[in-house]
Amino acid sequence: MNVNTLRILTLALLLIVMPSARSVAQEQIVSKQDADRIFAFNKAQWNAYAKQVMHPEGWITRSALFDTGIVIAAYDPNTNLGLSVQPLYTDESGPPVMLIVGNYYPAGTFRVFPDSLRQEMEQAARADLGPKYNASISFQRTSPFGTALEVVEIKVSLAKK
Repeated sequence: MNVNTLRILTLALLLIVMPSARSVAQEQIVSKQDADRIFAFNKAQWNAYAKQVMHPEGWITRSALFDTGIVIAAYDPNTNLGLSVQPLYTDESGPPVMLIVGNYYPAGTFRVFPDSLRQEMEQAARADLGPKYNASISFQRTSPFGTALEVVEIKVSLAKK
């Protein structure tokens, strides 16, 4: 996988090293090139591509097949960071209706995640992606499998014409 494709997978690293909310909003969250590439895949093309994906830093990488396409997940046991990438397909021939990128952090990584940060990150993502795409960002605290996590999720979809 090339470096440009990995931008979509590295929001976790960008957020961990952030000195301020403003600097995060200025970072490229999801590149237009990556979104164009993923939204050009039909379900079979994505599934074939996803089976080859490895994280460049040696994170443990797994995939799971769902009716909507393969989800790729990566986990770094040294930092307890994780991420997932999942385009959602509604048929075999068309592009995904949505791309969901999840970034998983140990509990306590964010003291706060103010709505102003979410809005700045969304504005930055929309500016990077251009008018062809919509982007939204959400934050939640959750405890799947008894492990407390903080999740930043980015949803990208094609804009209505």
